[in-house]
Amino acid sequence: MDRKLRIADCTVEVNFGGGKTFRANTPDGKTSVDDVTVELEATDKGAKVFLTAGSTPVECIKIDFPVEIKGKFRALHDAWERGYSELCFDSLSMDKKLPWYTILHNEDTLENIAYGVKVRPNAFCSFAVSAEKVELCCDVHCGGDGVILSGRRLEVCEYINEEYEGISAFAAGRRFCALMCTDPVLAKKPVYGSNNWYYAYGHSSDALIKRDTDLLYELCEGIENRPYMVIDDGWSVNRCGGPWNRTNGNFEDMKALASYISDKDILPGIWFRPLCDRSEKFPSEWRLRNDRITYDPSVPAVIEKIEQDVGLMKDWGYKLIKHDFTCNDTTKRWGRDMASSITDSGWHYADRSRTTAEIILDMYRAIKKAAGDIVIIGCNTYSHLSAGIFEANRTGDDTSGRSFRRTVKYGVNTLAFRLIQNNIFYAADADCVGITGDIPWENNREWLNLLAESGSPLFVSPSPDAVTDEMKKDLHRAFEINSRQTDVCEPLDWLWNYTPNRWIINGTERHFSWKCDC
Repeated sequence: MDRKLRIADCTVEVNFGGGKTFRANTPDGKTSVDDVTVELEATDKGAKVFLTAGSTPVECIKIDFPVEIKGKFRALHDAWERGYSELCFDSLSMDKKLPWYTILHNEDTLENIAYGVKVRPNAFCSFAVSAEKVELCCDVHCGGDGVILSGRRLEVCEYINEEYEGISAFAAGRRFCALMCTDPVLAKKPVYGSNNWYYAYGHSSDALIKRDTDLLYELCEGIENRPYMVIDDGWSVNRCGGPWNRTNGNFEDMKALASYISDKDILPGIWFRPLCDRSEKFPSEWRLRNDRITYDPSVPAVIEKIEQDVGLMKDWGYKLIKHDFTCNDTTKRWGRDMASSITDSGWHYADRSRTTAEIILDMYRAIKKAAGDIVIIGCNTYSHLSAGIFEANRTGDDTSGRSFRRTVKYGVNTLAFRLIQNNIFYAADADCVGITGDIPWENNREWLNLLAESGSPLFVSPSPDAVTDEMKKDLHRAFEINSRQTDVCEPLDWLWNYTPNRWIINGTERHFSWKCDC
């Protein structure tokens, strides 16, 4: 027995909801019950999974196969969307759901076994692994109910498996990510800069953004690759809730503000929440689950509205758009709350003929199509569904300008465990260095320096009132380094440490002290 999927040895279970299931072996790669058929088609690295169904709602497909995994292997735990400090290596268990993919690593032998699905699957795919069995679970719900395909043949996902000998788990992870995503969309130049959220926290204005821009201009003086000044939440009529075609009283003219930033030789960026509108003026048929503020992304008119919003920001002159909340707004859950299920049962999108993953993918593609050559950063987006569509992705929950403990918990954890995806899935943004004066600079400087030399995007969120001359020198140096993003960085103690202290950067081991007393 080896550690790869053999179609003849697979068992397929189809869940229809209400406790109804069908389970059968697949000696020829195909199994059917009533109007539902599951097919496994062999590929060089694994198998494609297809589902055909008529009027029968289908909720989930599980495929398991026997393996023999001997030795002290630990499994990489990734996440559905951002990490919430839970990214880690842990023991093998059939009770632990591993979203999208996993890397099994044996530190004694440097063996690596990788199981995953290629990016942009049409289902939410996860794994469970023991020493004797691997299970692939493909969630094909439409919202909280089963999808009704009405005769359509759906390519659910493409499962892949690979083994790597004699290399670190990090190196194996990089190689496997490159197999999962062969067509990344990356920015023409490294993305870095300033974001006003972690000192303003939404209390912003036209004047404050101009002040932030002036500071960023000073901090990046003489740097060839120019930074982005990202205007985060706080500019729209309703904070964190649109509508996105006009501003509140603290902002006069978003086009003029973009011009001010551009005139400083800085690239303007802007934040919005595409599925939320607190104006309550949109048609009732656009509403998701009778939610008074949230759009249903399966409705074609909603996608047209999102495309219009993106197009307007592009017309205003913004060169980067950061969109947020498409995970929480589509499921009413954060990724950390999806251990047992993606969302509540008993509801579905207006278009029940597509899976949740298909609906979200169509929305993501529409955002990128409307943006054209503008850089898109996703936040609170599904990682595997973002790869190959967006240039950058926020990979962890919020860091902080007030609590360094939170910055370490979320920022360091996601940098360590998502760095294997950087510039393979997208530019992996581990979030900001928040500078308010509440965190001692000796602490924040450690986080700044690691981000600067990580080879991934560095964004800072500095209050102009809190930045000293000493900080300006440190920030200029960090921006100068990160404007190139050519450094090679790898966590060394991530196999047992959620927030690694030991890193190797450009071949030299470095130690970072995460003093979490504030």
